Amino acid sequence: MLRLFYAVLLLPLAFTPAAAASDGLFAGGKISTLGAGGEIGIALTENFSLLASATTFSCDFNETLDGIDSDLELDLGALGVQLDLHPFANGFFLSGGAFNNLNEVTTRAMPAAPIEIGNTIYQPAEIGEIEGVGTFDDTVGYLGIGHVWGVHNRWQFVAEAGAYFQGAPTIVYTATGLLAQDPAFLADLEAEASAAQADLEDLDTYPVLSLALRRRF
Repeated sequence: MLRLFYAVLLLPLAFTPAAAASDGLFAGGKISTLGAGGEIGIALTENFSLLASATTFSCDFNETLDGIDSDLELDLGALGVQLDLHPFANGFFLSGGAFNNLNEVTTRAMPAAPIEIGNTIYQPAEIGEIEGVGTFDDTVGYLGIGHVWGVHNRWQFVAEAGAYFQGAPTIVYTATGLLAQDPAFLADLEAEASAAQADLEDLDTYPVLSLALRRRF
């Protein structure tokens, strides 16, 4: 068991320097839990690489939420830079960066029956269409760990896992019905938004898994 423990600790040292980033520019495509996109960068030394990347993803789907037929729109994405540290001058790296956060969730629903908002029951005509928008911090930090493998000539394969510190969501509800501008109704909508934010606080840290194929120049 002890031998296995030491083997895991020394695993990064087992990769040859040929797998590490080489001097010069590189560019490629990537897929991740933040969408699909591309990256471009430069190996500054055998220990440091600087790169910029952009990813995006969007989808629409229908879901029943609290018994109400709802349309949901999920938008994911990031645009930013990161610095990769190769502490052993090989393919293994630690990464840190800053990104413009594009993550956003939108829900739309038109209740067909009375529903409770806050502590009040409202009729469908009073509500109209209700929309909820969840957003996160505009600028976020990132920390990750990964490895670069040389696969053929100047081509490299990269696998990376990390955390995207996007902050707790801010949720805003609006409606189009007869009470859309009513102060009491708006207060109930705000109370619902606050409750939803509390339920989703764990989304402040978003897991990032990514795979990339890049070419060195």
